[in-house]
Amino acid sequence: MHNLAFAALAFSVGLASSGDLDTSFGKEGKVTNDFFGLTDVARNIIIDKNNKILISGGATKKNLNDHFAMARYHEDGSLDLSFGKKGKVTTGKIADNKYVDGGIEGMGLQSDGKIIACGRANTLSARGLVLVRYKSDGSLDSSFGEEAFALTPDPAETTIWPLALIIDAEDKIIVVASAFQKNGDNASFALFRFNADGTSDTSFGTAGQVFTSISEGANVPRAVKIDRDNKIVVGGFSGDNKWVVARYNSDGSLDKAFGHAGIATILFNPNGVDTLHALAIQEDGKIIVGGDVQVGSYAGLRMVDFGLARLSPEGELDLSFNQSGKQITYFVQPAASTLWALTIQADGKIVAVGDASIVNALGVARYNTDGSLDMSFGEEGKKITPCGKTCHWEGVGLQPDGKIVAAGYIWNGKHYDMALVRHHQ
Repeated sequence: MHNLAFAALAFSVGLASSGDLDTSFGKEGKVTNDFFGLTDVARNIIIDKNNKILISGGATKKNLNDHFAMARYHEDGSLDLSFGKKGKVTTGKIADNKYVDGGIEGMGLQSDGKIIACGRANTLSARGLVLVRYKSDGSLDSSFGEEAFALTPDPAETTIWPLALIIDAEDKIIVVASAFQKNGDNASFALFRFNADGTSDTSFGTAGQVFTSISEGANVPRAVKIDRDNKIVVGGFSGDNKWVVARYNSDGSLDKAFGHAGIATILFNPNGVDTLHALAIQEDGKIIVGGDVQVGSYAGLRMVDFGLARLSPEGELDLSFNQSGKQITYFVQPAASTLWALTIQADGKIVAVGDASIVNALGVARYNTDGSLDMSFGEEGKKITPCGKTCHWEGVGLQPDGKIVAAGYIWNGKHYDMALVRHHQ
């Protein structure tokens, strides 16, 4: 009897194809989570060394106040009840007269498993970028900064909006943000580096801060990684709507050997509005970036598809990637698909996740190392997973067995819930 059951299980698993929804995860391959009965969004995902899945974003409470929100799951999609309160953590008030102002924009793990989250906060006297540290069980870590948080006030006439973070080999915390001028439309790339204890790292830039103006308009950094030479690679888009990648030395100065004086520009459509959202670095130092690319317009709206490009370690387009250095992938017509997250498998294949908006679906694509679609995945390299209702996907993680976990949020008929979806590799 046991042998027959095992054989039946093996047969059922064997039927799963690469890219298929993994129905052993959560409920038919999907997990949703509600916090306060109002809108919840997930923007970040980390799969830790214990194969637990940590997601973070924002949860709206009464009076429309947004809280930092996190949830942690076991490998099978069930909530990890050892984390926070029944698997979930929210933070609104961080100290007397000090409150977070929105959800978690970026998240990372330090070497001891402690969780760093970044966003914005406000006090009676200031608003600005805030870091909050949690212990691995989800409780606030009062040994960090000022009773678990570190606040960097906005500079004069500037609003700092953090968008991503990464933690380096020394447990230092690097946050990238847009620095918006309060009396204008211009914004620059902003980088902040903190020591492991939350204090500003004064060896970085000026007093731990670096600002880079790339073009007129709103320059928005969306992703950050650290390369094999300990240089900081930041991807985003410029005020003139082009993809840009900037590389910084470990002291915060631009790496003049990269691209043009430290900045590489990737042009898809000279007259289009293109936005870069994701970045990953291969073992050989080549840089993969992704986002959306305008391929047309309809009734005054942008028509966009997944865009992907690869740069050499020197910041030049890698022409061995899809023969042009660039790749555009459509999921649905009319074009309404945006790439939000990237990761690289152990075999070097590239996994991209985002929205197939026109059909309210999650879009996943997998590419070979040469930039071509991997035809063994999904339907000709792509997989569309319908949500049934409006949804949005900003994060992706790989489990040790190669399964692909996407994080985002789904409309439940009344409000958005945090959501996870898992596909076979």
